[in-house]
Amino acid sequence: MDIDAFVTAHRPVWDRLDHLIKNRSSLTGAEVDELVDLYQRVSTHLSIVRSASKDPMLTGRLSALVARARSAVTGAHTPAWRELVRFFTVSFPVVAYRARWWWLASALAFLAVAFAMGTWVAGNPEVQAAIATPDEITQLVNEDFADYYSENPAASFATQVWVNNAWVSALMIIYSVLLGLPIPYALYANAENVAVSGGLMASRDKLDIFFGLIMPHGLLELTAVFLAAAVGMRLGWTVIDPGPRKRVEALAEQGRAVMSVALGLVVVLFVSGLIEAFVTPSGLPTWARVGIGVLAELTFLAYVIVFGRRALRENETGDIERAPDVAPTA
Repeated sequence: MDIDAFVTAHRPVWDRLDHLIKNRSSLTGAEVDELVDLYQRVSTHLSIVRSASKDPMLTGRLSALVARARSAVTGAHTPAWRELVRFFTVSFPVVAYRARWWWLASALAFLAVAFAMGTWVAGNPEVQAAIATPDEITQLVNEDFADYYSENPAASFATQVWVNNAWVSALMIIYSVLLGLPIPYALYANAENVAVSGGLMASRDKLDIFFGLIMPHGLLELTAVFLAAAVGMRLGWTVIDPGPRKRVEALAEQGRAVMSVALGLVVVLFVSGLIEAFVTPSGLPTWARVGIGVLAELTFLAYVIVFGRRALRENETGDIERAPDVAPTA
């Protein structure tokens, strides 16, 4: 297809539709009918361009025009509460579920590194000496590690933890612009921090205190970080292997879907922050505190699996621009 000739032939139609959209508040009955007709015709043009042209600028222009026309034709936006429900029942869980193998790999790699390094630290006095003096280690395991969770007012501590964890997760996603290459190192750095603390606590037979304090909030918190890493690396991999779609289209779709995870994790990490501020340092017995953390973790995983699997069966992608923009040509 001669794309230049196609544009020349149909530009007046596109310009007319754009004019009607801009003046939709004062259209006559005949002009409203014309708007609907042109919306359907330009939707067909968009379908043709997508299948026959590799011009992303033309595709983007027509996509935007069709989206605006659709909004004008439908006359009203979906109520905000419906959009919110759709986000939490479709968009967020399906993107998380589609990234499940990247997510699982991130978690297993993190845990393997943390366990190996923690064992190394716990069993080697020379390594411990290189980290801190014996007095400093004793201070850490006997007081500082536990005091960290209670030295600040719970509300302000929850906010601090929430902001910090949200930033760490956002960085994982931001790193996708570098093909996700920095993400494994970021995971390694976090695993190292956990391993050093756990190893030092284990060296003084305080491992029960370590897990009793870190598991209530850490299960959900680390799961969120693993998910952010997973979608970030998956987005980076889309640049290398876009599949059957054009690279620009695949990257745009996956990038928009990843934004669903970024927004959803804000809520997940808020819950984790509340647990860390109010449950972890509480006077509840260890089994109760850990039980709350396990319950929160299982609830989140069940939510992703149930809603994500259902949305995947319905061919949802989590793309925030999934509304149809192609009208029937018959």
